Amino acid sequence: METTARCLTDEGYDATTIRRIAAKLDCAVGSIYRYFRDKRDLLDVVAQSSLEPVALKVEAGAPVESSARQYHEIASSDLAMYRLMFWVHTVGATEPDADVQPQVIRRIIAGWTQRLGDESLARRSWMTLHGGITLGMSVDQVMEIITKDFEPRMEAVVAAERRAGSLKPKVRTAAALLREPVVVESELVAQQESDSHVKVAHYLASEEVVLL
Repeated sequence: METTARCLTDEGYDATTIRRIAAKLDCAVGSIYRYFRDKRDLLDVVAQSSLEPVALKVEAGAPVESSARQYHEIASSDLAMYRLMFWVHTVGATEPDADVQPQVIRRIIAGWTQRLGDESLARRSWMTLHGGITLGMSVDQVMEIITKDFEPRMEAVVAAERRAGSLKPKVRTAAALLREPVVVESELVAQQESDSHVKVAHYLASEEVVLL
C-alpha cells in the first residue's frame, strides 16, 4: 500500500497504473489482479487505509471528540488523498446499490452511533466534520459546531442512557458526552479488520510480491 500511495502522490492518478505499481514492487502484474479487480479497487483500499487508525480507535471505544480530532488531523494533512478516497469509491462503481460512503467512514459512524445512541446524530456529526475539513476550518471550529448541535439533542441522549441503565450521576453536557469513552463488547474490539484489510494482508503475503 505504501508503494501505491507513494506512486499516486509522486506521479498522479492517471500515471498510477497496475503495471507501474507491479514494476516498482518487482512482482508480476497478475499477482496484483489476484486480489484487486482493477486500479480503482486497489486505490480504494489504499485511500481508505489512511483513516484506518481512526476506525480502530472508535471501535475500541474512544470518545467522539478525540477520534474526530484525529480524523481531522489525518484528512487535513493530505486533502488530495482524502478527496480521492470518496472519488474512487463512487466513480465507476458497477454495483447499482453500492454504498456511496467508503467502508472506513461507515465503521466510524457506526462506532459513534453506539456511543451516542442516535445514528442520525452520528451521521450529522460526521457531515459537519467532513464539511469543515473540505472548507479548511480548524478542528476547534468544527468541534464547536458539533458541540452546539448536540445541545438540543441532549435530552434524547440522556433518556436513551437512562433506559440502558448507564446514566452517570453527574451533570450532563454535550461537551462532556463527546469526551467520554464508550464501553465496547470484546467481540467488537476483536473485529478490527475490514474486508479491505484482509485483501491487503493476502496480497502482501503472496509469495510473488517482493517489497523493495
